[in-house]
Amino acid sequence: MNDASGSSVKKILGNPKITFVLGGPASGKGTQCAKLVEEFGYTHISTGDLMRAEIASGSAEGQEIKKIVAEGGLVPHELTV
Repeated sequence: MNDASGSSVKKILGNPKITFVLGGPASGKGTQCAKLVEEFGYTHISTGDLMRAEIASGSAEGQEIKKIVAEGGLVPHELTV
């Protein structure tokens, strides 16, 4: 994939290894991710942590996320992508 300047994602990022860890609440995702970080030096990015940081920022998106979460809903992809 090339951007307008002709730089490819691979050229910019190298050849990163990306692993997705999925599961329900309290299924051990955080525990397993901590082990991956320790064993392989991965960088852990948690969508939950990102959502909580956005809520804490007080942004319009954070306020919307806060309302959805308070109502027990799922944050739509328009806000997560």
